[in-house]
Amino acid sequence: MSAKISREARRLRIFVGESARYHHQPLCHAIVLPARQQGLAGR
Repeated sequence: MSAKISREARRLRIFVGESARYHHQPLCHAIVLPARQQGLAGR
């Protein structure tokens, strides 16, 4: 099931290893959490 987006959208895919870290936290969290705070959608 896909969400409908009412405006133009783009997808950004970033591949990181499970052991990648940034300031002692998983790199994926360091990327996704600030993005969500800025209003970006995602899973």
